[in-house]
Amino acid sequence: AGCFCTHEGVYGPNGPFLGPIPPAESSWMAVPYLDSIEAPKVLVFREPVAVVRSLLGTGFFETSGPYLDFALHHEPRLAKFSPVDAAWYWWTVWNERALPHVDAYVSVETPHWGKLSSLVGVGVAELKESAGRVGSRYNGRERADLDSAFVGADVRLIERAGDLYVRLRT
Repeated sequence: AGCFCTHEGVYGPNGPFLGPIPPAESSWMAVPYLDSIEAPKVLVFREPVAVVRSLLGTGFFETSGPYLDFALHHEPRLAKFSPVDAAWYWWTVWNERALPHVDAYVSVETPHWGKLSSLVGVGVAELKESAGRVGSRYNGRERADLDSAFVGADVRLIERAGDLYVRLRT
């Protein structure tokens, strides 16, 4: 939004950092703490297939570590799913959990510039220019192929994610 913004600098796998808070923070790990944050909150969501492919490509649900531990601590039901089902469930549940606590939500792929501008008090032109300075590869780590996002996945989890995505995009 045209200001200094940390990424997982305040909200990380060990919980909130208790030091000086920057003007803005971007972290999926802030979701459990959203109700206690007294600042405008924007849910920035991504298209679910891209997220599922990224989670599978990085082995997120197959590699033990602090990020998976954080996810399992806050959503223990993830442990019962295969990696592909966990990815679909995670995208849906985490976005659903955030929604009641945010002031606005915006798609990474198709941002609503006017909504963001009025929320953060920065002009549309400045927002677009700032966004242009960010690389086009959001979470640009290795991604699984497209088929892997669907093969063996529970259709009900895909449909639930799709329904939420449609609601968020309207």
